[in-house]
Amino acid sequence: MARVKQTQARTPSPSSSSTSETPSPPPTLTKRVPIPTHKILAKDKGKAPAPIQEKTKKRKEPPTEKAHWVLFAINAVSEVIYYLDPVHGNYSNHPEIKTMLDTALKVYRAQRGAKVSKQKSNNITWISIKCPRQTNNIDCGYYVLRFMKEIVEKNKTIIPETYFDNSSPSYSEEDLMELKEDWCQYVLDMQII
Repeated sequence: MARVKQTQARTPSPSSSSTSETPSPPPTLTKRVPIPTHKILAKDKGKAPAPIQEKTKKRKEPPTEKAHWVLFAINAVSEVIYYLDPVHGNYSNHPEIKTMLDTALKVYRAQRGAKVSKQKSNNITWISIKCPRQTNNIDCGYYVLRFMKEIVEKNKTIIPETYFDNSSPSYSEEDLMELKEDWCQYVLDMQII
């Protein structure tokens, strides 16, 4: 806890030689303010705070959730959702996202007044696309960006299951570097930073 001195501003005494009748400012007090010795992370709300450890001790990092990027490309009119995963997972591994996207398409259908038979009302098509596979556990975000780039460049509204050239099962370092350079150029052109 840091210490802050408690001080009081001096006010002129009545015997002061000042003849003007200007009021003096109110006294100011500086209070002792506790400085927190712990850090609370957003994901740790409700848990007891962990104390900051000394530099000489080895600091134990909080466990991180494993994050992975996938792409859900949606054709709302055709009611088709394309699933692209650089580690070739299955969309059934994401039931909460599947439910959310199915609901969103149903709301969109209702808002545009589409007439759908009762048999098709719950039949939104999900298609897993065979796409290049990442060779490590850190490039999934770059792969998803590359998927988006290729889809937009081909300007198609339908993505066939064999959409990507199968001659290469994964992107080369040059492919990913090109993407990184494009992204850096975009950020510089937009003057975001």
